[in-house]
This record gives sequence, C-alpha cells and structure tokens, in this order.
Amino acid sequence: MTNEAHSTTTNLCTFRPEPAPTATARDIMDRVERRWTRPQTMPALTPGIARQVRTLAARPSVTWNDAFTLFGQDPALAALAIREANTHRKAVSLAEALDVLGLPGIRRLLKRMAQAGALILDPAVNAAMTAVQHHSWRVSRAVRTVAMYTTLDSARVATAALLAELGMAAGLMALCDIPEDQIVPEVAPMMDMLSAGQNTLGWFVADSWALPTELQTTIANGGALEISGHEHPVLAAILIARAVVAELGLELDLPGLDVRPPHPAMLVDALSALGLSDRQFLLIRRQVRESLMG
Repeated sequence: MTNEAHSTTTNLCTFRPEPAPTATARDIMDRVERRWTRPQTMPALTPGIARQVRTLAARPSVTWNDAFTLFGQDPALAALAIREANTHRKAVSLAEALDVLGLPGIRRLLKRMAQAGALILDPAVNAAMTAVQHHSWRVSRAVRTVAMYTTLDSARVATAALLAELGMAAGLMALCDIPEDQIVPEVAPMMDMLSAGQNTLGWFVADSWALPTELQTTIANGGALEISGHEHPVLAAILIARAVVAELGLELDLPGLDVRPPHPAMLVDALSALGLSDRQFLLIRRQVRESLMG
C-alpha cells in the first residue's frame, strides 16, 4: 500500500491472510517518520472515536465542551488540535487551542477528520490504542488535582500529561502503515519497543507538527524528573499523577508491555520539587480516587 493510496483508504490495519514477511521494528520507525511528517496528516482513529467524530461533524452546531471531551481523550487528537491552532496563534494547552480555533474552526476540523476516514480495524492494535487513550485521559485528569495544590496552570499541565504518550500512539498508528507485501506484526512483542522509544517518537511528532517548545520538552523527557540537572515542575506533577493512577490499579496494562509505576524515591523527590506535604499528597490521592472511580 503506497502512502498516496493510504491517504484515502478507510480500512487500515486489517489482518491479511496471505503469507508475507513481517514488518520489523525499523520498518515501524520508518513509517512513523513518513506518516507524521506529511503536512496534513490526520491521525488514524479507533472505531469508537471515529463514531464520535462523525456524529459531531454531522451536527449543525458543536459546543466547546463537546470538542474538549472528544479531543481530550486521545493524545494524537489533542496534538492535532494544537497543531491546527498554532497555525494562527500559539496555544500550549488543548483549551487554548480550542479557543483559538473557535467553534467554526472546530467544525471545519471535525469535517476534515470525518472525511479522512482512516480507521484502526485490527483488533489488537485497536485494543492497545484504546488502552493508551484511557490511560492518558486518567493521568491528565489526575494531574489537574495535583495542580490544584501548586501554582501550575492546570490546563497546560493536563495537556502535557495527555501528550506524554503521544509517541506510543504514533507508534501504534504506524502499524497501520504496513505495505501490502508485509503483514501487521504481532502487537504484544512490539509493545516494549514502542514504550522504550515513545519519548523519541513523541518528540519527533511534536517537532514535525511544530508544537510549542514547552510541550516538546515534556514529551521528550517523559518519565524523568529533571531536565539538565534541574527538577521540572510539570514533569514532577505528571510523575505524581502517574503514581496515584498506578496505585489505583489503573496503570497502562497491555500484553507484552512492562510498565512499572514511578520508583518511590522518585515520587518523594517529585513531591519535594512541588513543595507538597504528606497531608496534601493524601488529599490528592483521595480526590483522584473519587474522580476516577467514584
């Protein structure tokens, strides 16, 4: 399948019964570069997200809250909205991006997304992408609670948390760019490779899409606490949010993926970096639990 043909197909990442060589890790990485450097790339959508896009695009009007709910549940869609907004004016958060686009701009973007028709139909890739979406949304929601106890901008830190797994999403979408003479590889053996490379992949997408430097920096340093020897407050907040989400048993859990919660010593350093007390951390944990689990 050529890149040109791929741009109009509606059946991506489907199983092919005929024997063919399996795509290698290098093939996947090459396809990330090819997919995400195209000027008007539209992310491939899971069927569930695609239904929401088509529903909103077909409406005579769309609300800001509708758009925020849609774009806020997928790292690639949030990055897309920010990319589109930054062609007009700098936006560092999803909320800022939607404000810049305005309701007419949001509707135009939704119609373009609906017309692109790129779907992730392979069950394993769809399940993995859905899990990444859910985990990103949970961490993004949890980090808003962390931000309440700091001077951080909650909308911006939540967007940084949402985009932390942009590289994983980009890698999974690359599994849908396998040409006809190859087969989609088994997802499970690819997961650790995608996880290990997600900071690089995410930064590549963020750089290719000219996302704000602040977001590129946090995406490229996901999982860390320091940048150039200095503790970074946004990374600290995301690390705390990830730890709380993991404590609730909601860590990203996929076959073949070995993801561990932040090390306790690192968590202590993150709390210290934000000046959070043990009591405040206890309140954060309680509030996140109520927010995510009711």
